[in-house]
Amino acid sequence: MNNYAIDFTKYDEAKSKLKARLYNESKDAEVFRSAEQYGFNDLIIIPYIDEIVPNGSAKVTKQLLDIWDVTEDEVIDIAMSNTTYEMMSMAEALRLPDCMDMGGMHVVTNERKSFGAIGVILGADEIKAKFPNGYVVIPSSIHEVIILNGEEADDDNFITSMIGDINGAMVAEEERLGSHCYRFVA
Repeated sequence: MNNYAIDFTKYDEAKSKLKARLYNESKDAEVFRSAEQYGFNDLIIIPYIDEIVPNGSAKVTKQLLDIWDVTEDEVIDIAMSNTTYEMMSMAEALRLPDCMDMGGMHVVTNERKSFGAIGVILGADEIKAKFPNGYVVIPSSIHEVIILNGEEADDDNFITSMIGDINGAMVAEEERLGSHCYRFVA
């Protein structure tokens, strides 16, 4: 008997465990769907099977799609609908007192803080409502993104330089989502 929670070769068993994540297309990954339509021209959406083993996951590959006899679009659509996100203030994310606003910065991730950066796509309407005059997305990692008020964050070159510094010092290569910020205007 195997140690897997489900038989991932059977689509009916895997379907409810499908989730989506964002990944940088410059990395060596099979491209399932570009995130370009959402304003992220260098990111891709990749499905994975969550909790294939306790606290473990596995990427869905095109070879697995052949075994399942399903299309990329079908799997991505189900994965996106199974995926949740949460948006919180930076103070809340860092468990600081509510009075510490931190300039209106917010974090988008998921409950497990694992592959939560996809929340920037799933929560786009909530983010736009929170920042009606525009916002800037900082790709912190594949696990989370930081949202800044676009009116207050006006120097994209400085932000991009900061992303490079933080990536180099604090983010493992395989967890880096991007090397520049993304600006969305109202």
